Amino acid sequence: MHRARPTADPAARLVTLVTPLVVALAAPALADTPADGLPISEVTAFKDGHALVVRAGAAPLDARGDVVLYDMPRPILGAFWADEREEGARLASVMAERFEEDRAMPASTPAELLRANVGARIAFIDVRNELREGVLREIVTREPEAPDDAARPQGWNDWQWFQFQQGQGAAAPTTSIALIETEHGVASIPIEQIRDLRFLDGAPETSIITPRERERMTLDLAWEGAAPDAGDVSLMYVQRGLRWVPSYRVTVLDEQNIRLELQATLVNELADLDDVTVNFAVGVPSFAFADAPDPIAMRDALADLGPYFRPSSETGAMFSNAIMGQSARMSGYAPSSGGGDAPGAAPELTGSERAEDLYVYTIEHVTLRKGARMVVPLVAYDVCYETLYRLELPARPPYDASNSIPHERRTAVERALSSPIPTHVLRITNDNADDYPITTAPALVIKDGRTLAQGMLTYTAPGGVSDLDVGKGVEIGVETREIEGERDIKAVRWNNNDYARADVEFSATITNRKPDPVRLEVVKIAFGEGGDAGLDGEVETLSPYDALLVGGDEWAWWRGYNWPWWWGRFNTAVRISWDVTIEPGEAVELNASWGYYWR
Repeated sequence: MHRARPTADPAARLVTLVTPLVVALAAPALADTPADGLPISEVTAFKDGHALVVRAGAAPLDARGDVVLYDMPRPILGAFWADEREEGARLASVMAERFEEDRAMPASTPAELLRANVGARIAFIDVRNELREGVLREIVTREPEAPDDAARPQGWNDWQWFQFQQGQGAAAPTTSIALIETEHGVASIPIEQIRDLRFLDGAPETSIITPRERERMTLDLAWEGAAPDAGDVSLMYVQRGLRWVPSYRVTVLDEQNIRLELQATLVNELADLDDVTVNFAVGVPSFAFADAPDPIAMRDALADLGPYFRPSSETGAMFSNAIMGQSARMSGYAPSSGGGDAPGAAPELTGSERAEDLYVYTIEHVTLRKGARMVVPLVAYDVCYETLYRLELPARPPYDASNSIPHERRTAVERALSSPIPTHVLRITNDNADDYPITTAPALVIKDGRTLAQGMLTYTAPGGVSDLDVGKGVEIGVETREIEGERDIKAVRWNNNDYARADVEFSATITNRKPDPVRLEVVKIAFGEGGDAGLDGEVETLSPYDALLVGGDEWAWWRGYNWPWWWGRFNTAVRISWDVTIEPGEAVELNASWGYYWR
């Protein structure tokens, strides 16, 4: 049972996210006691890898009555909002900063072991294989200096410069000197020359206190009275890291009806999701600053999320390389530090609704660890369809154009001209009663329990029509012929030049070798002017701009051809189309004619 969600859904409020947020940055004294992170309560996932994240709940307050968070969001520019939900409190500002804190780490190298035991009596063997004793007084180290900001190459962003600085620091060699007090004075010995290290006063200290850099965010809450122990706050932001990949199973039921089953593969590189409501958005969102991190995200906001989330990668724009397994399980499980291994409640589809230009499927009780994937069914419904064949016949290149076409494309053009094969198409009318749109996704076609093909469904609004290619009609024979008829060598004189005109006669004989009648849509492209077609064919004259858009990518040679300057003065493009039904064993002949000018 589907039920509509209220329009207060975060996806419905998505339009507000493009308004820039002015965050007042203050610098209050922060308590040393960390607060628990705000749990994710709801996310809206988009197919491009962005997600609208809502985190809300009661968080402990520090001594100043503020909320301190250490789980930092990484929002895109202008898409971060923080709110308080407590009576008697007002959100004054949000501040993000880096700070250093000390932590105990195992001393796993000789240098770290020496640092942890300054003041101890030691014995060691030096480079001359002599045993020496003394008291370790100090370890002296000069850290490498990062390149100055003035040396940043022009055009580098903050993340590129940060990565370069880190690499420069790692590449610079460091030398540590141990100052050891012996009976003959204080010796300075490079640590790498100390061998067979021994501690003479018993077991050494095996942990070392080292500083580490962390980030924190402070929600400065102004209270009317005394602050309680916890404050109810929320964060809402758009961040890259959660993507859903749709796929369809198209089952042919009979000659008029098919069933569409939509499932979603959720790719989670955002954060651990624990009993979260997930909205799957169908549509094309507009994120004007999708590639610009918000300043609140600090410097390292552009972390690499892998090929599923890189805008420049092939899988960022293609579904064919992003198909997941067909089982509803989690793969690539990555346990979190705070949760157990037991799965939560099963995901449950609870509603679907339209939010402005988006359509949203809502699933509750989703538990998915960061780094894992999950396949969940979304919806299934029946629609009408008809089966037909589509034959596209490209334009033959002029003689001058043939020599300028790359060899690979010329081969495809010659194949399309000499051996054209119709494409089997399922023409789907999206007439479902619940007004579900069809989203762009790979589609697996099933009939009588067997797989026929896999194609691509394109976005189709309710009531619209979509063509799904399911294979080649090899049982439909096609023979074509183009012959040049009458020539007029001086048909037109323009700009002191003579232009000839040639008439072209075209014919196509199409034979149905299938046991059933077939409906066939034929489209012929020609370059020239005028045109006539028999057997109720329709002739359309295209503008030069429209002509560049027609045809398949593999044989549309004219898109890369450098047309002569005079060509458009006399010639344009002609599209000739037929819609015929051919009985079993019969053939039809299609005829057309046009003319073109040449110099």
